[in-house]
Amino acid sequence: MVRIMVIGGTGVIGSRIVAEASARGHAVTSLSRNQPLAPVPDTEYIADDIQDASVLRRVVGDADVVVSALSPRAGMEGNTAPVLRCIADHARVSGTRLGVVGGVAPGHPEGSRGHPEGSPGQSAESTQEWLEMDAVLYDLLDTPEDLDWFYVSPPTDSDLDDLAKSIVDEITEPVHHRARVTFGG
Repeated sequence: MVRIMVIGGTGVIGSRIVAEASARGHAVTSLSRNQPLAPVPDTEYIADDIQDASVLRRVVGDADVVVSALSPRAGMEGNTAPVLRCIADHARVSGTRLGVVGGVAPGHPEGSRGHPEGSPGQSAESTQEWLEMDAVLYDLLDTPEDLDWFYVSPPTDSDLDDLAKSIVDEITEPVHHRARVTFGG
């Protein structure tokens, strides 16, 4: 049994990761701004300030793996990258593995840096979200080698339940270390 903390565990993908991990018998805790509308049995839910460093330090240190399902929306615009830097720092200190569900980021080979290949038709909001999540990837690439992390870039046509299954597979049987990966599609 793995102790899993899902930050953003009541959102679209976070709630699916919570459900899948719980169904497999893992000890799952969700940290979100709000309680879920439909809680998953045998899951601990914490509603707290996900931008508070002391809250993050406490929850990260209590887990074997932390998965961030945060996105730069709904008040997190401009704050997602700094929050994830804080989470990464706490994960490194506590020896906790970190998974980040990033945005769809076409044009980046696994683990590479640089600007994406063009994405015609992207809105300014989507572009800003992509840029912030890209900053998160760059931050992870710059972390010391003793932080084990994986960054998931879902394909645009992802089945979110299958994506959650793939993420929980990576948590329970790690294959990707310090790498950007794409599951499904």
